[in-house]
Amino acid sequence: MHIPKPQKIQAKFITGMVLASLFLGVAFSLGFYFHMRNVLEEEVVDKAKLILTHVDSVQHYVRDVLRPTMYERLPAAFVIQAMSSSYISRKIMASVNAPQDGTIFRRVAMDARNPDYEANDHERELIQYFRENGQQNLWQGYRVINSEKYYLMVRPVRFEQSCMYCHGRPQDAPAELLKLYGERGFGKRLGDVAGVDFVGISVRGSVGRVEQTILTSFAFFAL
Repeated sequence: MHIPKPQKIQAKFITGMVLASLFLGVAFSLGFYFHMRNVLEEEVVDKAKLILTHVDSVQHYVRDVLRPTMYERLPAAFVIQAMSSSYISRKIMASVNAPQDGTIFRRVAMDARNPDYEANDHERELIQYFRENGQQNLWQGYRVINSEKYYLMVRPVRFEQSCMYCHGRPQDAPAELLKLYGERGFGKRLGDVAGVDFVGISVRGSVGRVEQTILTSFAFFAL
């Protein structure tokens, strides 16, 4: 009977241990990767919700406190810097659009009063989506913008009764608006989808950090 040499038994044992370790390392790394991707997605969603909540706070303050106070003090005037919720929220949220942060906030419309806030092609698609699906109040998903992948959270902006003073008939609107923009942005109807609040969070930087963490963990495990 041939008895294997101890060296062969040892080599087979070490080979088996190496293969098992590699399998466990790959399985551990993949599991950790998908777990971290889920955590990343939850963080991105929470950040987008936080931005929209901040926008809501600004707009509610303007509509419920600042604008009525201005009408009491200046009943015959319209000061856009203190009475337009859209103007104020755009100015306050401008700092969110820092390129290094990979965050986009836009409040846009079709036939916008200010041409700077006219919806682009993919924003028009989202506006049209809400117009065709009147009960929908939120759209979430991934889109590629300028060759970069973003997570988007988008909601419709609908004309309410308080909006009609500045977006209904030109003859009923404040004279200051007509001087600023002419007759752009009028003729709207109550309940129509005016545009969207659009939040985009870049996933490139966050995914890069996750992948770096995975590689570091795998190298440590392999060592």
